[in-house]
Amino acid sequence: MFFQKTTAMKINLIVLLVLSSIIISCGGMNKSRTKSSPQVNLEESPQKTDEPVKSDDPPIMEVKEKLVEVQNTPVNPDIYFVIIGSFRVLNNALNFQEQLVKDGFTSVLLQNDAGLYRVSVKSTDDILVARNEIRRIRGQFKKYGDTWLLISIK
Repeated sequence: MFFQKTTAMKINLIVLLVLSSIIISCGGMNKSRTKSSPQVNLEESPQKTDEPVKSDDPPIMEVKEKLVEVQNTPVNPDIYFVIIGSFRVLNNALNFQEQLVKDGFTSVLLQNDAGLYRVSVKSTDDILVARNEIRRIRGQFKKYGDTWLLISIK
């Protein structure tokens, strides 16, 4: 009788191990299918540009924000802004603009609805133009290597 219980327990254990292996392997197959079908994120999708993207180029950060008037200046109607500096304090942004003039830039001050001041050196309705300008700035001015793209939302 003991022998029959031990044999039955061994059979149950083997069946359990086989079923566990099958379940685990099927779960692994589902994960591999998910990995082979990548999710598309439109903000991070590679885009065709006028200039080829070098493999060592860091990705361009893109942030969507709602812009508001700054110092009684209406919001620029363009959609894409090349941002070279961002500040909580208006005077810091104005001082930074003076520094940019010495480097040959013309800049415009923007403000988001959270109160941050963004210093923009280019605005356009063409995302490719904006991205190319970011690459140009990063290539020519290493100190502005963190330049990024602001996408204005209405």
